[in-house]
Amino acid sequence: MKNILSIIVVILTIIFVMNIIKKDIWSGYFYPDINNLSNWIDGNTSFESLDSCRNWANNKARELKLEDNQYDYECGLNCKYKSGFNVCEETTD
Repeated sequence: MKNILSIIVVILTIIFVMNIIKKDIWSGYFYPDINNLSNWIDGNTSFESLDSCRNWANNKARELKLEDNQYDYECGLNCKYKSGFNVCEETTD
């Protein structure tokens, strides 16, 4: 019984440590035409923070000379490609 308890404690400790050192990765998706969200530009990079993803999107809008009401973007946290879709833990703009 003592060995089982020790194994459980070790496993829980490993899971806890892995969650602490896990690095969050943000992905960016830019929509140059707010009325056509099927047309999008992938950030083609990983961002270390939500702010850096937002900065990329705002720079992309300036680069394309778009007004605020012409475009949209979203930033996704820890996205993975599954069954033909990009699935993120969280998305925000």
